[in-house]
Amino acid sequence: MHTAAAIVAFFEQRCSIPRPWGFYHFAWLLILAAALFCLVKAEPVLRRDPRLCKKLTCGIGAFLLFIEILKQVFSGLHAEAGEVTWRYPWYIFPFQLCTTPLYVCILLLPARGIVRNSLCAYLGSFGMLGGIAVMLVPQTVFCDLLFINLHTMLWHTGLIVLGALQWVNPENRPDACSFFGGACVFLLFLAAASVLNFAFRQYAGEGFNMFYISPFVPVPTLPFIEHFRLSVPYPIYLCAYVLVLFAGAAVVFAAMHLAVRPKTVQEKIKRAGRI
Repeated sequence: MHTAAAIVAFFEQRCSIPRPWGFYHFAWLLILAAALFCLVKAEPVLRRDPRLCKKLTCGIGAFLLFIEILKQVFSGLHAEAGEVTWRYPWYIFPFQLCTTPLYVCILLLPARGIVRNSLCAYLGSFGMLGGIAVMLVPQTVFCDLLFINLHTMLWHTGLIVLGALQWVNPENRPDACSFFGGACVFLLFLAAASVLNFAFRQYAGEGFNMFYISPFVPVPTLPFIEHFRLSVPYPIYLCAYVLVLFAGAAVVFAAMHLAVRPKTVQEKIKRAGRI
């Protein structure tokens, strides 16, 4: 039992809360930049071999699954007086916008055709949006637990790389139709989050608030969002929430579309020249 308690205590190590745009945050931004640079350099190879894109997507998905299992298990386990106890913090239940790419990676394994294209579009728009938002405004996720801070930066860096990876896969269609498919995936996740919020209403007092749309829990995020949530009727907040996420995902999708479109056009011209 002492060994188990020591392992749990290792994951409960405390640290000073990192400051946004401080050393820790900036170091992870450099890691993200390096990862994206490597992806850009590998783009010609990835475009020639779509199977490699799929393998990398599965690999990142498997890594996200592994670190999320660690987070869920060791957030519930606590070392107290040499003994291990279990108290699950319901506010970390893994069904937020930034967690959904994990489920999408799993769903991609059997998916084909338009379903697969919609899931990839979700990763390249809504999934990337979640990663970008946290990497730019991380004060809502930093805490005094070393493992959680490490998990947070690993996770959201992974989301951005995972989303960018979908854009270099030549089998994916970067068009309005695919964005609509990704939006439908988002709405399905949003509906599932709403069902969970009502089904587990008894845990609202412990912060159970999937997608931050529970009508039973104030929004513990940025002050202006919390103020807006408390000052308007819930339906207005929900509509505004959905519209903002749609707009943000559309901006990400449009930006990535402009970035990859010249290469896509060039590839089509080259293919036409070979015929």
